[in-house]
Amino acid sequence: MRLRKTLPLPYLILTFIVAASLSLAGCAPLSAEAATPSESGSEALDQTPDEKLEDPVNEDGYVLVTQVYEEKDRRIKIAYPQISGFEGELLQDYMNQSLREPVETLTVGTSYTDLELDYRVTLKTQEMLSVIQIGTVQLEGGRKFNYLDSVNLDLKTSNEITFENFIKDDPASRDAFAKILDDKFVEAGYSDGAEYEGLRLFFRPDEVVFFYMPLDDSAETFVQIRVPNVELEGLVKD
Repeated sequence: MRLRKTLPLPYLILTFIVAASLSLAGCAPLSAEAATPSESGSEALDQTPDEKLEDPVNEDGYVLVTQVYEEKDRRIKIAYPQISGFEGELLQDYMNQSLREPVETLTVGTSYTDLELDYRVTLKTQEMLSVIQIGTVQLEGGRKFNYLDSVNLDLKTSNEITFENFIKDDPASRDAFAKILDDKFVEAGYSDGAEYEGLRLFFRPDEVVFFYMPLDDSAETFVQIRVPNVELEGLVKD
């Protein structure tokens, strides 16, 4: 995996539990007003991370086909991508399972209703595919929440790239990465540095975007911190 150098109970108790569980699932309460993006690199969900790339781009050796999952009784509609034309049918099957997994997580054995999600392709190359899923979801009888999640695939192995396996395992690389991320959070106005619990990521051509929802029942928008690829050179697993 290489980054391109072209240089991202009582009601009070019940409310907290619901907000925390939705945060871990990629959800956040809808805010009454769209938040304005910070100049420091922190963005709210209301500003979608990227417009759709030219789709599909066959020069990368595969195309993305949109599939739609619907449950009319629960008013659920989820658009998600599937890979077609990839060289290696078994790898393609594994990656398509990863791309479909968020749909199953949201729909199997849950009480979500009024769920409408779309996806955006934020990076598509011969080596990597990064997709974010965005939209709104509602607990049955409850209020709506924002939703943001990502699937990042190493196309050479079909493995998912996550915050946990993105950086090299040696202590020096981990420490250097932690300092970079802490500095970015401080620059964005978060004086305590990076919030690692629930931190996820997606990729763009020139940068990596780290995002999370604070575990706070009053939080309404996702925190997004962008780090240019050039600052991560030498720290990322091959």
